[in-house]
Amino acid sequence: MISQAILVKLTILGTMMLLITETNSAPTPKAACQTNCGNVTIPFPFGTSFGCNLDDSFLITCNHSYNPPKPYLNLGGSIEFEVLAISLDGLMKVASSVASDCYDESGSQINGAISELTLSKFPISSTRNKFIAIGCDTYALTDGSDVWKRMSAGCVSWCGSIDSVVTGTCPGIGCCQTSIPKGIRDFLVDIQNFRYHTRIESFNPCVYAFVVETEAFHFSTTDHRDLQNRKTVPVVLDWSVGNMTCLEAQENLSTYACRANHSECSDSSNGIGYNCNCLTGFHGNPYHVDGCEDINECSTLEPCEGKCTNLKGSYLCSCPKGFEGDGKKDGAGCHSKSNTNDSTIFYVASGFLIPAVGSFWIFWWLKQKKEVKLRKNLFCQNGGLELEKILRTFTAEDLKMATDNYNKNNVILEQHSGVIYKGILRDESQQQVMIKTLYEPNNWNVDVFVRKISILSQIEKKNVLRLVGCCLETQVPVLVYKFVGVKSSLVDYIHDDALAISLSWDIRLRIAMEAATTLAYLHHDAAVAALIHGNLNSSSILLDHDYTVKVDDFALFARKGDSCSDVYSFGVVLAELLIGKPLNDERSIRGVKSSLSEDKLNRILDNRLVLGAKSQQLAEVAKLAVRCLSHSSFERPTMKEVAMALESAINLNSSSMTTTGANSSLTTTLLELGPACPVEPFEPGTGSQNRLELTTIVFLKNHSTRWSNRAARRRRPCIAVSDDICEIAKKAVEAIGGGSRKRNEMPTLGGRDMNSASSHVTQLHPPVKGGSLKQKTIFAITRKNEKENADEALVKAMIVNNIPFNVLRSEEFVAACTKIAAHGKGYVPPSSETARTKYLAKLKEEANEYVNSVKSSWVESGCTLMSDIWTDRRKRPHINLLVACPKGITFLKSECIVGSRKTAEYISKFISSGIEEIGPSNVVQFVSNNASNYIAAGYMIEQKYPHIVKTSCAAHYLDLALEDIDELSCKIDF
Repeated sequence: MISQAILVKLTILGTMMLLITETNSAPTPKAACQTNCGNVTIPFPFGTSFGCNLDDSFLITCNHSYNPPKPYLNLGGSIEFEVLAISLDGLMKVASSVASDCYDESGSQINGAISELTLSKFPISSTRNKFIAIGCDTYALTDGSDVWKRMSAGCVSWCGSIDSVVTGTCPGIGCCQTSIPKGIRDFLVDIQNFRYHTRIESFNPCVYAFVVETEAFHFSTTDHRDLQNRKTVPVVLDWSVGNMTCLEAQENLSTYACRANHSECSDSSNGIGYNCNCLTGFHGNPYHVDGCEDINECSTLEPCEGKCTNLKGSYLCSCPKGFEGDGKKDGAGCHSKSNTNDSTIFYVASGFLIPAVGSFWIFWWLKQKKEVKLRKNLFCQNGGLELEKILRTFTAEDLKMATDNYNKNNVILEQHSGVIYKGILRDESQQQVMIKTLYEPNNWNVDVFVRKISILSQIEKKNVLRLVGCCLETQVPVLVYKFVGVKSSLVDYIHDDALAISLSWDIRLRIAMEAATTLAYLHHDAAVAALIHGNLNSSSILLDHDYTVKVDDFALFARKGDSCSDVYSFGVVLAELLIGKPLNDERSIRGVKSSLSEDKLNRILDNRLVLGAKSQQLAEVAKLAVRCLSHSSFERPTMKEVAMALESAINLNSSSMTTTGANSSLTTTLLELGPACPVEPFEPGTGSQNRLELTTIVFLKNHSTRWSNRAARRRRPCIAVSDDICEIAKKAVEAIGGGSRKRNEMPTLGGRDMNSASSHVTQLHPPVKGGSLKQKTIFAITRKNEKENADEALVKAMIVNNIPFNVLRSEEFVAACTKIAAHGKGYVPPSSETARTKYLAKLKEEANEYVNSVKSSWVESGCTLMSDIWTDRRKRPHINLLVACPKGITFLKSECIVGSRKTAEYISKFISSGIEEIGPSNVVQFVSNNASNYIAAGYMIEQKYPHIVKTSCAAHYLDLALEDIDELSCKIDF
């Protein structure tokens, strides 16, 4: 009896344990569970009834009132969303409403709808959805939240007309979009507007905003109208099971949802929970016990060339007898086995082939290495280290690919300086560009090239080709421009009679106007720095299909000319437009200028212009061309004046007779202005200021011996001066020369030696040139020994770099050669950087010490102030002040007076400022030239400073000194 009672108790206990285990384990679907609702498959863990789903959050309600039935996700209460699709990859697609806001013509709201989605379990996918707003007066926000915090996203959409909206993109014009943050479980869309749809109600009465599946919506301009009929859009949700990670869930296998063999677990990428997946080689539902079934790759994929054997989760390929290999179609496949003879032949052939291939490869590798090194060296030599910081640099291979290896079919235009090709960059941008290969110049300055390219790269003007980059890996750099529809150059229209017919007078005048405005901008108004074209002619003026000017073909490799030379070149272009013929030499230019000046325009005028132009216009333009072609640069106008004159001439064609007279007067006024052509300013970075500071001292101490020869070329009248003034002038000259001038090199006074003195009045004349320096031709010197080789190399270097031969006689140059010889072989000159930072600073310090010592003597013994107006090598007039004392002569100040009036009052103020700077008590004499404005200025100074003696004419030698200093500063580069 006891045994039976114990048996009954054990049976009851086992039954209870089984019930407890079944209660705590993860539920499994029943065989009778519904797996479809209409056209939507409902896989487990989802189900349409209790017991067929994993838990309440996976319950799907199948609404049979529709045909076919529709599944809904029940979120509790009355909140349901239509389910469009469920995937075992952890994705579920539901229908979400579209928010809208509509207004009538008065700006009053007609109707609207909100878009809202509230989910308790499944977050909105951040990678498969986007937030869209559509409208032309819209800003929309979506306000959502995850478990811990609220988040918002939004965008603005605006447009003035439906024509500005583009199908396929949502950049903010008629349509905008933004991404969805991770973890969002609910959202509410809010639509706002800026102007209540006023001025756009005719084509955009309503605006819309919604969250939608990325692949399910592609914007179209018709959406502004068609979305009124669309109430919902698809939204993708991420679903997962449980609220634990895979590691935490696997600790309790009774509740672990990945029930199938050959399944694996992965943590959810959007929120909490995990997902189950079948292993590679298996497919099915991993949430069923036997849900993951083997895939028969042999029947589905057919991956083998030979025999295929299916394995659990994999497959095996084998080759038939007599063949070898892995048997796979995507592998080595099957091939017949080689016999001994084939192997022997293979090994013998390999013995010859491998060394040959190896040698070829080594040769190719060395050649490639050499080419890479060469390209790198060329890149550095062409200023690449500086230019790569400023603009885009291309490799030589990039431009070869862009132009199809410089195919002749891609040639747009040939110019004097190079060839322009059409090209397409082989990168992501696929940008169409113009690529210009340049002919190799005879010699060129890298610093000038780098400076001009850096300026051109920053100029964005309609009438200048936009430089976007360059290639510096070639012997001569290659330029890359933004593509414009260039048809031809102006020279082609001038040469070709067929093309010239299309150039009416109005078009020619507009071409001249655009070219002049562009040059004026480059000379005066460029934001970066003034830029001289230096190579202006009719071939450098490009024209597109509308005859719009594009200026190109700048002189990039050398400092070539100044703004005045650009004006002259423009005058040639202007003359060519008038006569319709090219002017290729000075003789033809002089002939045309003579005809224009003598009012013989009708004889040389292009016959095609007779009917299209007014005679007054032609006369004004001809007058302008003559002035631009003036032999003296001071008589040429500035490019600004040229542009204004051309604008005035254009106005003659559209104005009444009264207005025409006014414009003609304006043009005449501009054309009859005095010398106004400005000169190019000192170029930054060239060290001009450093050279001027040092060469002032170097010249004043060591180079005054050249005055006598230079003065022979100057013929000026001088007033008579007394012997005491001549004696003062003699001492000033001796002070400049430092006592080193030979007696027969001193300038003469009235035909007498300046070392002699007399008590009567003498006439001062410029010195007479004593002789000429004969030099042998450098390349006729026979290389007999090392000295001759060194001399020849030195003279060649001087010729190439424009260094005067007189430098060979300077004490500093002789001392430098002596020290180099003492150093012996192996001497390497300092780099330009070392020369600037170390030795230039040292020389400047020594120069400053010398200047300071001279200045100290001003107080001790008094000084003489000397002034003159002098024109430098760049045709810029300067007024200068020098101070002479027993210790030497130094510069005090200099001022450029381009465009300034050289009145006595102006000169008096300038000199008075120098006297005040020195101290009036320290100045005993003022010396100037004998010009009337200087004489008047001297009287003003005498009235203001009675103790200072005024003297004229000795400053005649001052401007000679200044001219030599300018020349020396241009020749010696520190």
